Amino acid sequence: MVVRITPQEYFENLKKKQPSLQQTNLKQILPTLQQVTPIYNIKAILQEEEKQTWKYILMVIGGFIAVGLLVALLYHYSKKSEK
Repeated sequence: MVVRITPQEYFENLKKKQPSLQQTNLKQILPTLQQVTPIYNIKAILQEEEKQTWKYILMVIGGFIAVGLLVALLYHYSKKSEK
């Protein structure tokens, strides 16, 4: 699971872990944060692509089922009309 956090939240968590950052403000550390946060975005994008892949697989399976039902229905009614 990917948790998206803002740079501000990340910085606050960092300050709790490293007391030496207490005197630092967000503007001083923002360039470093901007290098770190894309990692979260890449993970989120990959996870989203995985969801998309499953969605397409399920759509294809659903399509086969729908076509199969349609063919069965047409076959059934064509047999009925022959009688």
